[in-house]
This record gives sequence, structure tokens and C-alpha cells, in this order.
Amino acid sequence: MSASPRRKSLAWLLLLVGGFLGAHRFYLGRYRSGAAQLLLLLVGTTSSLPGAKLCLGVLLLWLLADIWWVHQQTETLATANDAGPDAAPAVPKRTATATAPPEAARPVIVDNSPAAQLKNQEHRYMDAFRQGDLQRAEALCTEAVELARRLCGGPGEAVVSHLVNLAEVRRQLQRHDRAIAALDECMTMIGQLGLGDSWRLRPTNTLALVYASTGRPDEAEALYKKTIALAITDARGGSTDAVVRALNNLAFLYATTGEPLKAELCYARAMTHLDKLPAGNAESEGQGQGAGKGTGTGDFELYSNMLNNFADLLAARRDFSGAKPLYERSLAIQERSCRGISTVAANAHNDLGLIAQELGDLRQALVHFKRTLLLNQICAPDHFKNIANAQRNVDGVSATLDAMAHAARVERSV
Repeated sequence: MSASPRRKSLAWLLLLVGGFLGAHRFYLGRYRSGAAQLLLLLVGTTSSLPGAKLCLGVLLLWLLADIWWVHQQTETLATANDAGPDAAPAVPKRTATATAPPEAARPVIVDNSPAAQLKNQEHRYMDAFRQGDLQRAEALCTEAVELARRLCGGPGEAVVSHLVNLAEVRRQLQRHDRAIAALDECMTMIGQLGLGDSWRLRPTNTLALVYASTGRPDEAEALYKKTIALAITDARGGSTDAVVRALNNLAFLYATTGEPLKAELCYARAMTHLDKLPAGNAESEGQGQGAGKGTGTGDFELYSNMLNNFADLLAARRDFSGAKPLYERSLAIQERSCRGISTVAANAHNDLGLIAQELGDLRQALVHFKRTLLLNQICAPDHFKNIANAQRNVDGVSATLDAMAHAARVERSV
């Protein structure tokens, strides 16, 4: 799970100048409510239905309420970590996937017991993580680990859970030595407590990700294989998100270390498991997150990223007929999960545009490139490099089409 940095000032600016478009909600990761605000605007300004103008009134009231909502969402960004801010790492097009810290419902604390304090602390670092403020998330998660130690009187399951989350935050901050230290302590504690193999799944996967990103592919490969075995055992031979994630991560490692045949085999195995998950099947309408036995958590971003990764591998060897359906399936999953408004969908549209360009279908390429540009502007307006690349693609294809049209007119006039 990769969180993009979110700046407080930009969130307020987007509310001020583009609030009626839902721009601030898209920026803060609330894609569905952002799309709802955009829909209210469109209905209110373009529809001739009776009462359509009421949509504008509803939108105005919603935006007034969003002044307080944006304040709540951005207040965690105001407190800086004691350590100086690291330079934000460049966001790669796609990476192997981590097991994200588990989503937690917002608490209603009615007492000041240690357990309630720990739950509140968990929500605080999860909020910071979702907002992309990883330094604050690390500080808050470190405090949660210490609270868990005091609550458990030493080693305990709660300590293990928060240590894994702390290691993942540190990995994304590229503080690899500190991430490894947290994971080593976590694995030692799992052994001391006699916990089952299912507890080893997340720390093993995270440690493999650390090794892969620090140039230790052999150690990462061994750990990814162990993660696959643990995931399949935990699923009792069935299919879950964890199995798909583990296979995707190993395939991604092979693809980035020059072993495409091994990568293709892993992706094919991952596809077999994905096909068994209703939540990962674009044709299974109405079967949302957790639908059906063995569907796991319905990690739609994982499914789309895996499909895009597999398609990238095929496109690199110019197997466009194999790559195109995978990109399209990825888009179908994104359409069902977030109406196709995401950076994952932007990646798929970009790659479909490149394929159309290679095949000479410039008009279709332009459609995909324009969609890529729009999605990057909405979902990641601070990723200027991605926006610039998309704009260049749009401009290049548009110029080529204009030149071809001009040449055709000249030819007809001769």
C-alpha cells in the first residue's frame, strides 16, 4: 500500500477553487463522495428534470459542511515529527504490494481505560497513514506499540499487531534498518507467544519487500516463497487476497530482476486464484467486498495492480493481444470499486493508449491519454511528472492527428 503525500494548503485551495467539482475530496482520497459532488453539479446545471436545480442547493450546503470536514481531515498534517522531514520518494508506476495496516472503524470512546486509549491511538496513526503523513504515522504508531506493551505487561498479540504496522510505515519511509529491527522483534515475540503461522504472514511479506527494495533479491525470493506457503496454508488450500498478493509480489520481483518466464508463471498462478474470488471478478456485479467464501477483504487495488503488472510483462514483449484484455479487466474492477477514478485506472488507461498508438489507432490512443491526464489531475495533482508525461502524450498524438488531417485536405485539393 503506497500513500501519496497530502498537503494541507493544497486541500484548502482545492476546496476554495474546485470544491463544486469535488476536487478536494478526490485529493483526500474520498473518490465516491467526490464523484457524488460532481454528479450533483452536472445534474443541477445540465438536467431539465423538475427540481434538478435543488441539486445545486444540496451541493452548496454540502460544501459548507466540508469546511469543517477538510479541517478535520488535515489537522493531523499540522503536527510535524521531531525528526526532520524526509524528501518524499518518487512514486513508482507500480510496485509489489504490501499488506496494509487493517482498516478500523472510527471509535466511540466512553472511558479512559488503557484499552480505549490504545484503540484511539490506532485510529490516529491510521488516519495519518491514509492521509500520507508517514512521519506522523510512525511517531503515533511507536506510541501505540508502547501503550500495547504496558497494556499487555510485556509481549502480547496487540504488541505484535502494532509492531507489524510500524514496520510497514518505516518501510514506506525507506527507514529499512528500523523496519527490519521491528520485524525481528515481532517474529521473536510470535515465537515466545506460540502464535500460529497466520501471524507470521504479514511480517514475512513486509520483510521480503524490504529486502527486495534494498538489493537483496535472493533473500526476498526465499521470503516471498515462504509467504506464499503461509498464505495457502492459512487459506486451507483455497484462494484469498493474501495468496494473490504473495504471488504478485514474487512475480514482480522476477519481472524486475530479469526473469520474465518465472514472472509469467507466477502471474498465471495469481490469475487462477483471482478468478476464484468474486470480489476480483469484474463480471460478478453486486458481489462487493467480502462477497462469498474465500474472497478475503476485497482488495480491489491489489487485483487491479496485479492485472496491470501482468499486462506490463506481456506488453514489454509486444504481446498486445494478451496485455489489452488484462488492462481492460483492471479498469472494469476499478469502475466497480471507485467509478474508475484512481491512479491505478490512470496507469491502465495510459498503457492502453500506448498499445493503441503502437497499433496505429491514434484516435483511440488520444481517448486513453486524455483520460490518463484527467485522472492524474484529479487523483494526484501534486505528481507533476505524471501529469507532464500525460500532457506530452496528449499533445503528441493530437499534433500527429492534426498533421494527418491537414495532409488529407491538401491531397484532396490537388
